[in-house]
Amino acid sequence: MIRYRGLAMLLAVFQAVPALADTAFQDAALSIPMTDGEGAHLQLAGRLCLPQGVVKPRVALLNHPAAIDPAADKLTGCDSEQAQWFLARNFAVAFVQRRGYGATGGAMKENPACGRGRDPVLRAGLEGARDVEAAVAFLASVSQLRHDGMVVQGLSAGGWATIAFGALKDPRVAALMNFAGGRSCGSADEVAAAAYGLGGASNVPMLWVYRANDMFFQPDFVAAVYKGYTRGGGKADLHAMPAYGPTGNDGHNFWNRKGASVEWTPIVEAYLKERGVMGPDGKAAP
Repeated sequence: MIRYRGLAMLLAVFQAVPALADTAFQDAALSIPMTDGEGAHLQLAGRLCLPQGVVKPRVALLNHPAAIDPAADKLTGCDSEQAQWFLARNFAVAFVQRRGYGATGGAMKENPACGRGRDPVLRAGLEGARDVEAAVAFLASVSQLRHDGMVVQGLSAGGWATIAFGALKDPRVAALMNFAGGRSCGSADEVAAAAYGLGGASNVPMLWVYRANDMFFQPDFVAAVYKGYTRGGGKADLHAMPAYGPTGNDGHNFWNRKGASVEWTPIVEAYLKERGVMGPDGKAAP
């Protein structure tokens, strides 16, 4: 539909954080094991934010965009607007740096080769999805967290990884949210062809949100990719929203712009309620 508009040790390092933001939380560093396509064993750096006083909260995994300088990429904090939104609704929040970024480091696997057809763009998504899958598996092993009904969200390259992750049919995940997802190193036809293949494998209806003044993915690009995804069999509720911000190309980073949650809250809440992970009271469903 288109709408226009190491667990014991882990717990030992949790520390209560003073209420610098509206919702108090506990914060822990994560080191997430994964095995890449060549069989190498790696560790993904991450952060887990726990809402205080909530027993076995559901988890929202929020996936970062690409970075101009991947090595300098920083993990988002628990006092960020996006984390606070979920914490206030009784979700735990996880941030994980994919391979090639920040403290995770290592070789960058998710950048497609420009102008070489559909396959590099598809592989880029699936490499990102491999990291998301490792994070989901790890979070599902933490006894203090609910192991099912997870939410996975991603922005830009993280949104494309989230679309690709849907093709893995992970039964622990009930909601998938793509904000401004795609790969700019690829034509609309190439990305649409990759989306076609991913849509045919996914079994979770997604939420897609784009703004008209996205610096990378203009409305015609978004329409082509959405058409490819849904023709392939994928289900997604696309919110193609008007331009965001007073000037320029503010729309691409709409998800993490300060104050933007006022606009995306009704869309996200409606979707999470539809997927059964949020109750009518606006809190994470028990």
